[in-house]
Amino acid sequence: MTDTQRATARSRARAGGAAAAVAGALLLSGCGGTGGSGGAAGASGHHRAAASAPTAAPTTAPTTAPTAATTAPAGGCTTAAPASGAGPAVTPVDLNAWQLILPVAKPGDPKAAEQLTPARPTDPYLTQGPGGSLTFWAPAGGATTAHSLHSRTELAALGTFTPGTACHHLTESLSVGQLPEVSHEITIGQIHGTDADEAAPFVMLAVQGDSVGVTLETVPKSEGSVGPAPAGEKILKYHLLSGVRLGTPFGYTVTDNGNGTLTFTGDCAGTPGCQAGSPVTIPVPPAWSGHLVRFMAGDYEQDDAATSHTGGGRLTVFGVGVS
Repeated sequence: MTDTQRATARSRARAGGAAAAVAGALLLSGCGGTGGSGGAAGASGHHRAAASAPTAAPTTAPTTAPTAATTAPAGGCTTAAPASGAGPAVTPVDLNAWQLILPVAKPGDPKAAEQLTPARPTDPYLTQGPGGSLTFWAPAGGATTAHSLHSRTELAALGTFTPGTACHHLTESLSVGQLPEVSHEITIGQIHGTDADEAAPFVMLAVQGDSVGVTLETVPKSEGSVGPAPAGEKILKYHLLSGVRLGTPFGYTVTDNGNGTLTFTGDCAGTPGCQAGSPVTIPVPPAWSGHLVRFMAGDYEQDDAATSHTGGGRLTVFGVGVS
């Protein structure tokens, strides 16, 4: 090798080392944030748009666990970001961390839904499948809680928190097998008031037709859905997923970033035809500051119990966790 060739080789080696250093710096810096805020539509009340039921497909549990990236919103809360291209593996749920609300009347009180603490499988409403998956069934016309018009088979986390003050997460992977006949809507996840605000919904993630979206109520409702709207209330809506067919897996993550904001992320889990919108980050409404809330997840079907006595909502959960 001539002196000229040796000099050229040394120059190329230095260039390659510099490129590697830049790539390493990008990885360490965590480039690629949680995404921008989605659009919201404000209204003075809850309006349910008509939707047709999606085409059914066999419900099958996905078998491949994705490699999740992590993002860190301002405030230091690290969030597991859903990875595209593969569905989540079945992860058995620790029911001891949850309360179960059932669509049947409490013994001795026909106007109140039964609640089990801790939660446990209760046929036919909550059944355990192979590998630990959970199937939820909520018939339309079942018993309701005191401040609701709809029946549910729903898990309520035993732990509570104050929104916007610390990092908290709700992550769920699931597939929907049946939608209610009238509304075609199931609320699959919530941040809900507790204690003095036990009737007040805060954040609701719902499947309606083949879409998944978020509804946020900016002011606590002391009487839930059966009472009047409080002064100054706005209903904000955000889109997460479209093209979600019956029997196909998908998921979502709700993150309290601990800095006064919430982030909602949809996950298509590699399902063909499903399209995910950008993650949505919004401020915690001032009216919810200082209030205690908890996560909820499951099958809160949205056909009115007083008018619908057939059908209902059915879904299978492959994994759900809170932190």
